[in-house]
Amino acid sequence: MMLRIYLNNERLSIGSTGIAVQQSQWDSEKERLKGRTTEDLSTNLELDNIQSGLQTICCQESRYD
Repeated sequence: MMLRIYLNNERLSIGSTGIAVQQSQWDSEKERLKGRTTEDLSTNLELDNIQSGLQTICCQESRYD
C-alpha cells in the first residue's frame, strides 16, 4: 500500500507503508480492510495510527504558520 498526501493542493507520494492487502479484501469507500479477523483489525489499526500521526504532524505545522 502506497502513502500519498495532498499538501497545498499538490499530491505527494511518500512511499510504501509496508502493508500489503488483497484487492478483494479492500473497502475503497472506507479505505480499510473489510474483514474482521485479528490480522485485518490489526492492519486497520496500523492504518489508523499512520493517519493519526500524519494529522498530528499537520496540526503541529499549522501552528507555526
